[in-house]
Amino acid sequence: MGIGDDPQTCPYCEYKAAADAFFTKAQTAYIHAQSLNGTGIGSAIDELGVAIGHLGGSVDTTLGGARLVGPPTEGVDMKRHDLACHGPVKVVDGWTAAVHCPTCGST
Repeated sequence: MGIGDDPQTCPYCEYKAAADAFFTKAQTAYIHAQSLNGTGIGSAIDELGVAIGHLGGSVDTTLGGARLVGPPTEGVDMKRHDLACHGPVKVVDGWTAAVHCPTCGST
């Protein structure tokens, strides 16, 4: 399935899918960058770039922009909605319809 074994629920429409189906592009890029850095590939590429630079050449070591300095930030247009079953969830400010729990789907 993806991250975790249990499907997650969309808090807006109650759609169920693997947890990683709900990641934003920024979150996916951050996770990808962290996995590259965690394997040592990121630092190895940096070292290669330095070595090539000493030889008078250059190399792009950005891995297609995958490296980020920190996790993506959350928009300010979100509000906290407290659920009795599994705690709080954040939804877009102004959302007035039912809010479903991402864990169990209840409202």
